[in-house]
Amino acid sequence: MSSNLKQWIKFGIVGLLNTGIDLGTFTLLITGGFPAIPAQIISYSCGVLNSYVLNSRWTFREESGHKQQEIPRFILINLAALAVSSLLLKLMYGRSGISLILCKLAATAASLLINYAGSRYFVFTRQIKREKE
Repeated sequence: MSSNLKQWIKFGIVGLLNTGIDLGTFTLLITGGFPAIPAQIISYSCGVLNSYVLNSRWTFREESGHKQQEIPRFILINLAALAVSSLLLKLMYGRSGISLILCKLAATAASLLINYAGSRYFVFTRQIKREKE
């Protein structure tokens, strides 16, 4: 199995855990009376914290190691993914008869590529690779 495939599988496993944390927190907040977008921001942030810890220590372990560069980049990529998922959530829920939870799942799925590409090629990159190019 290629290292890229292994990395993609690890990223998927971490993503499932993040989604569970995100969706569980979102559901609890919505049930508690929070509006959708503040609940989205809080729940997404909980998933992001888990994502950074697991992806930096497990998924992209070989590329990880430059924390001063990783953390701001990780935040930037996840702010972009949060913006996309929040916009999609607002558009889908506001204009369709689909349940809020299904809209949340669709918005989360849509941000997956942003997160993987950003993590793989922008956040957890080896400094050595950059110096050679």
